[in-house]
Amino acid sequence: MQDMLHPFVDALQANPNDISLVDEGAIIWKCVYYVLNQFIERNPNWIVRRHEDLSLDSVQEFRSLYNQLDIPFNNRIANRIRSQTQADNPVDVPSDQIHQLERDSRKLVDRWKVKLTPEEIDRIRSLTMDVSNIWYSDDDW
Repeated sequence: MQDMLHPFVDALQANPNDISLVDEGAIIWKCVYYVLNQFIERNPNWIVRRHEDLSLDSVQEFRSLYNQLDIPFNNRIANRIRSQTQADNPVDVPSDQIHQLERDSRKLVDRWKVKLTPEEIDRIRSLTMDVSNIWYSDDDW
């Protein structure tokens, strides 16, 4: 807490009954990405990709990662990635199938925009903006 999360002490020590689930999720997200940003700054050799970018252009993004890591990339791997992320896969899966990894990755990118109200999205944005603007532009909201 002292080393990494000191800017969030008050928010993290708030009474859980005094904040909404949306606020709680936003605070947790902000803490995770704040710490991640610190790690990235301390480790400039790390290779970092946004989930959204991996989801929107899965084969190309993974090909790039494989190349950066000097790992051979072939058609078998590309086909496997396509089968895991293709458009005819479901977006959501039943809660009892947590290991169902075949999803329509492109639709998953904006799934949160359907599940949250405009007011909740505005609230999340206002709570996370100072960290989220490192990762996301206005167009992403």
